[in-house]
Amino acid sequence: MAIRRMSEAEFSAVEILLGIARPFSKEKIACARLVLVDGISMGEAAKVHGTTKQNFQAVVSKLDKCLTLYNEAKAIEALNLSKTVTKKTKKI
Repeated sequence: MAIRRMSEAEFSAVEILLGIARPFSKEKIACARLVLVDGISMGEAAKVHGTTKQNFQAVVSKLDKCLTLYNEAKAIEALNLSKTVTKKTKKI
C-alpha cells in the first residue's frame, strides 16, 4: 500500500471525519499519526507503541481514504464558492 504523507491540519480534519464514521483507539490513531504525518515506517511506529503494524494498518488505510474524500469535498466547495462569487459579481 502506498502511503501518502499529510499535514497536521489534514490529519486533524480526517481524524474528525473518521471519528464520526468509525472510532479507533487512541493508540491506533497515534500510530497512524506517526506514519502519515511524521513519515516514519509502519514497523517503527508499531515498535514505539508496542504493537504490530497489522494492528493499526486499517486505520492508516481509512485515514488515507478519508483524506481523498476530504480533498475532493474541499475542491467541490471551492468550485461552488467560485460559481457563487461569479454570479454575485455579474449582478453588480
